[in-house]
Amino acid sequence: MSSPLEQPFYRAWRVRPAPGFVLRDDSEESAVDTTAGGPADRPTCAIFKPFHRAAAASARSQGYFEDSTLERLFIFLIAGWSGFFVMAIELLSGRILAPSFGNSIHVWGGIITVFMLALALGYLLGGRWSLRDPSLRRLALILIAGAMATIPIVFLGDPLLDWLFDRVQDPRYGSLLSATLLFFAPTTLAGMVSPYAVRLLVNQSRLSGHLAGLLYFCSTFGSAAGTLLTSFYLVLYFEINQILIGLIGISLLIGLLTIFPGNSNNVSRHPV
Repeated sequence: MSSPLEQPFYRAWRVRPAPGFVLRDDSEESAVDTTAGGPADRPTCAIFKPFHRAAAASARSQGYFEDSTLERLFIFLIAGWSGFFVMAIELLSGRILAPSFGNSIHVWGGIITVFMLALALGYLLGGRWSLRDPSLRRLALILIAGAMATIPIVFLGDPLLDWLFDRVQDPRYGSLLSATLLFFAPTTLAGMVSPYAVRLLVNQSRLSGHLAGLLYFCSTFGSAAGTLLTSFYLVLYFEINQILIGLIGISLLIGLLTIFPGNSNNVSRHPV
């Protein structure tokens, strides 16, 4: 009867490849030449391969963790600022339309209707676009596009309102049409941010509710901050166009900072 050391389980530790063969690992610089005169006399054990791979993965995980954390910070920042931006624009829209169509409940009804429809369309488009190779760079481009779509309000708002006032006498429909032409496009783009950001955050379906809740908390908190700061402070110290230019500038700054810190933060996410 053979001794335990000669059993197959124990002999695996002492196996030596036949001369002329090369034993290779999956990693680089792990080939062992077993030809004549080579290091064939040294025992080889493949059981340590997983430990080398784990060490390499651990060395890479720290950099990935840092990149992932920075990426999430940018996502939450964009979501919060988008909420701030929408509410600030909505409050200012009443001040913009008031000289031409007044400040009645009809005007505010038209403004709220336009903003709600624009946000609804933005949610739909953002969710659909997130299915096509989503990335943090594209989320930043949505924010930049929303800022660019707000620029016509600063330069074309007054001429457009005067032109519409001469042609639409009823303040209900005049305010509805004016709000649509001036604010629908930037609000739609701002509405695309939240569903697109949720797609970037969710890698595992079991965490989807938690991450979506965090993101909508940031977005709604930003909306509350935008409402309070705009109505309590900004309109007291700045002109409407100055506030709009400041909002546009901050959106562009956040978008550019998100795009250019490095390629590692703009890696595409594939569907789970």
